[in-house]
Amino acid sequence: KIIKIATTTFMTSVSHQPQHQHHQQHTQPHPESQLDPSTCFAEPETALATWSSNTTCTYNKQVLSIDCATLGFDGFDLFRDAHIALEHGHIYGLVAPNGSGKTSFARALSQLPVANHFRTECLSSDLDVGMLPGEKVEDHRNNEFVQDQNGISSVDAKQYCMRRVQDQINSIQQRIDSLEEALENTDIGSSGSSDDQSDNHESANTIESISMELGDLYDKMDALSIQSEERMDAMFHDLGFGAYAHTCYDKLSSGWKYKCQLISAMLTSPDIFIIDEPSFLDTHATRWLSSKLQNLAKSQNTIVILISHKQALMDELSDRILFLNPASKTLMSYSCSFFEFQKVHHEKTMHVHKSKENADKGHVQAKKSLDGLRKKLNKREKNLKATTSQNADQRFIKGKNKEAKQRADRSAAAKLKRMKKQVKEMEDEQEQWKQYKVLPMIFSPNHTRSDKTNNNNVGGKGKRDVMANDDGLSLTNVGGNNDVIIDLQEAFFQYEGSDDQVLNDVDIQISRMDRILLKAGNGQGKSTLAKIITGNLHPTRSSHERLLSGRASYVYFHQDALSHLVHRFGSMDAVLFLQHSSRAMNENADADAALMNGKSGEVSAADARHHLGRFGLTGSLVTRPIRTLSAGQRVRLWLSREFLIAPIPLLLVLDEVTENLDRETTDALIASIDGFEGAVLIISHDEYLCDEIRTTQIWQMQNGRLHRSC
Repeated sequence: KIIKIATTTFMTSVSHQPQHQHHQQHTQPHPESQLDPSTCFAEPETALATWSSNTTCTYNKQVLSIDCATLGFDGFDLFRDAHIALEHGHIYGLVAPNGSGKTSFARALSQLPVANHFRTECLSSDLDVGMLPGEKVEDHRNNEFVQDQNGISSVDAKQYCMRRVQDQINSIQQRIDSLEEALENTDIGSSGSSDDQSDNHESANTIESISMELGDLYDKMDALSIQSEERMDAMFHDLGFGAYAHTCYDKLSSGWKYKCQLISAMLTSPDIFIIDEPSFLDTHATRWLSSKLQNLAKSQNTIVILISHKQALMDELSDRILFLNPASKTLMSYSCSFFEFQKVHHEKTMHVHKSKENADKGHVQAKKSLDGLRKKLNKREKNLKATTSQNADQRFIKGKNKEAKQRADRSAAAKLKRMKKQVKEMEDEQEQWKQYKVLPMIFSPNHTRSDKTNNNNVGGKGKRDVMANDDGLSLTNVGGNNDVIIDLQEAFFQYEGSDDQVLNDVDIQISRMDRILLKAGNGQGKSTLAKIITGNLHPTRSSHERLLSGRASYVYFHQDALSHLVHRFGSMDAVLFLQHSSRAMNENADADAALMNGKSGEVSAADARHHLGRFGLTGSLVTRPIRTLSAGQRVRLWLSREFLIAPIPLLLVLDEVTENLDRETTDALIASIDGFEGAVLIISHDEYLCDEIRTTQIWQMQNGRLHRSC
């Protein structure tokens, strides 16, 4: 049966949780910002986009069709009047720059009226990793974070996955109960009137449809109940979980947590599987994911929507492309691979721009031709008047000139009209293929200086002059290039309650202008080492320690930064977030502690806006709740906050910073890192970043030991 919903309002709104008053604060807010701290925190949820009232959709178990689709978010259209057909058995690559609405579109699919007839799994690493279903991370009544409200510290990796499966079973059972109740209330009468026979026929069809859906649901629930554990064990083995399978979920690294998320989603066998920016995965896990997604689409006939800025992954997996263009507000579909899409899109864009240029030239030429003809005819008329005898018939001359002039005018005007129409058509086509401009990230307010004196030729990519430009970073020199800022010898580390040595006899030394790339598989201790270097953790023992002192000495983007922003400060806007963070800087205190104490900042709203603008956050983005920002926009926000706390840092630590960045933003970040006058430590599985970044050292970690190469 085809379920068709026509002219239905899909408007959905974000549920607002009641606000609770905090206990009395220990310090008074700054006079510039007399705000109630209880309004600064949000439940861990994200805002939902809304479909327009004229959007229609159909679903027939093979194709999900959405017509006349306009999707709005926060008062703006993400795209307009789109026609989308998602077919089972295909992998759709959703392509768009950061902040275009990819995640909003993916999550909005579950808000369609026909969503009851298909099951959707949407996995987003920047929001979901570390959270159990329904978990709350805030308690407004006592102004404290609840770290273990659902017993997450007592749940191991396998139990976590089976809990997700049980949630799906419970959801299916609720649908079954609802359908069985509807079945009981559907009766077939015995009257012989034509109206009653028509009603009986409709009721019979309804009963048949409900019965078929009930059969499918019982089959799916039985499969989940019987096969899930066996399938889970096989996937745990394929990914090499080993002892991690019985490790507490909250003790796992982000990479292993994300693997648990993937396994949980695949165990539920959804009809539509949306994977939003697969992150934190090492090479082996990425290959496993590719194989599983292909099997999910082809063997299990699932609609897979892949959102990723990793071109190699998109090349390998996508056989259909959805391109969301924020400049033209369009969503277009391509029945081709990602590689072919890039080629076709580039050629089409270049053709449109060239055609527009030619049309503009033709329009200008036609206008000049018309003006020239008119001048020539006027001159001819004057010459004829001057050379004609006084006895000639002036009326004949005027008539002939007027007739010739009108014919020429009509011809030139017709040509001009045609050219105007062609220009308008080219403008409309150019609007559809308009290019989106990526705003730069400027880490320093003083980016007008040209530094040609830096002779530190770091290896790998050759010498680059650090020139002032909108994409660059320019900081005041913090000292000699060879000054050692980090020195750690014979360091060991293990977490409390664990027998495993995360770091085993590690020696590191970082100088001021070092560019270090740290690579390793998941769970090898990369993030732990970064936390020790930044002073967030301390070695269990070491023979010598020389670490940074003071929060203003480093900038740190950690793996949980994006979810941290949403789950802890989701209802704050960016301006207020920076104002509060600045107080922590001025008091040399922990930024999060200052925020939780409700302290307002020393930075004015205007200064905060200016600072955010340096990182590409402008306009309404700075006044929207943080939870409504895209992952790429939250990367910019976190970096802006870090450089506000540490304006001239000695060390920049970036742990998986590009997982949610598009290629253009990644290029801007690389240019900024190139000009950074301090040490840089980059932890990444991003092949593009690893290939493009200049390095002085490459660190490899395995089994707790660190191996260095130049």
